[in-house]
Order: sequence, then C-alpha cells, then structure tokens
Amino acid sequence: IPRLSSYLNTHSQTHPDTASLLVNGGWWLSDSLGQDGALRADAPVMNRHVVEAFEAIGMDAANLSYLDLPALESQPIPGFAVSANVKSDKPIPTHILVERGGLTIGITGITKQDQSFAPSPSFRIEDPVEAAVTVLNDIQSQADVLVLLAYDTAEAAQAIIQAVPDLDILVDTRQNRQHAPPLQMGNTLWVKSHYQTMRLGELRLNTGPQNSVDLVVDRKIDLDREIADEPTMLQHMQEAREELNEVQAELFGLIE
Repeated sequence: IPRLSSYLNTHSQTHPDTASLLVNGGWWLSDSLGQDGALRADAPVMNRHVVEAFEAIGMDAANLSYLDLPALESQPIPGFAVSANVKSDKPIPTHILVERGGLTIGITGITKQDQSFAPSPSFRIEDPVEAAVTVLNDIQSQADVLVLLAYDTAEAAQAIIQAVPDLDILVDTRQNRQHAPPLQMGNTLWVKSHYQTMRLGELRLNTGPQNSVDLVVDRKIDLDREIADEPTMLQHMQEAREELNEVQAELFGLIE
C-alpha cells in the first residue's frame, strides 16, 4: 500500500488534468482461521489497518467478495465497500456514484455464491446475474459510465454483459497471476486485475461520443522496490506491523 500510494501521488502530479478512479475487485480482507474455527486473532488487526489505509489513499470502491465477509462480522462496513448481491441487516451500498472529469461513474460489484471456511452468518449472497442486472439498469440513467467489479464470476459476467449492453467496463478479479489482454465483448471492455495487487492494474481510457469508452492502454505495474514507499503510508504500515507482531507473538510464539 505505501508503494501504491506513491504511484497514485506521482500519477496525480504528472497528469493533474486526468481524472482517475481507484477500485478493488474483491478479497481485500483477511479470513484466516484460528484453531477454534473462528477468525484468527490477528485478522481483525490486519483488517482494521487495511480499511484505514484504503480510506487514507482514497479508495473509491472495493467489491465485497465472499472471502471478505467473515471479517465484517466484527467491524463496520466501510463506506467504500459495494455489492449488488451481498445482503445483510448491515447497510451495504448496492452501488457508488463518483463524479470525475465532468462524468458520473456508476460502480457496482458481485461475488461468487460461495463461503469462506470462516463463518459469516450475518450475510447472504444472492444470484449475481439477477442482482447486477437490476442494479445496473437502476443506475443507468444516473451514470455516464458503468463499471462492474466481479469476483470469480466469469460465467455470470458473460450473462450480465448480454443483459446490459450499456455496461462499459468489467473488472474480473480472481487469482489472476498473468497479464491477459483485455477483451471487447459488445460495448463492454473486460479486463483482469492481478492477484493480491502484487501488480497494480492501470487502465487508461478515453470517452467518446455518447460517453462511449475507448481503451488507450491496459498495463500492470510491479509494486516492487523500484517504486518508493510513500512516507506517511510507510509509517502507517510500520505501526501496523508492530501491533501485528505483538498479537502474532502470542499466537505463534516469539521467533528471533
């Protein structure tokens, strides 16, 4: 995250007139299990720091995957979280509308109907196709550009594209480890994000007549040591690591 933050800041400084949007396709929280079958004691610490970091770097929308749900049993749902097909008594936005560069961008998300090994009884996952089609159709009149974040739902995504031809961008998130070229399916640009954001996906687009979306470049950026850590987020990470070390020392024993 410190390297991601550094890249985002550099991009904004280099291209001050270019509107940008930051999204996450799903599985951004830890669902690690303890020996008792519940969420492991260090997971809430990790998850709290991830949420704080996402808020600090300006995350616009993060899709809820089924693997994120156990973590949200014990902490509030962040304002940037979104899902069309995850339902709960806790309020979950079905979509987020973002204003950028004179355009309104509508974002929603779906997840595979599955469950983590860690329990999440407060949540239920509805059919992703029906849920996404309903939300996308509902916000079509409010948004110039429609974005769907999809976690491990390739077959459902194809059905959604056929049902909502005005869908502009589909971000396919699974355990994708190789760069796959974007696909153009009708009016929808289908791109894949990289596993665990070890590579940051950067999608550069132009909008044309009737707010059509045209691809300029889809690339993946290695978040390695060649990208400097942003100092504020680096400090946040170091503080998080110290807190985690204390909890994990109790869990696993002190390792020198």
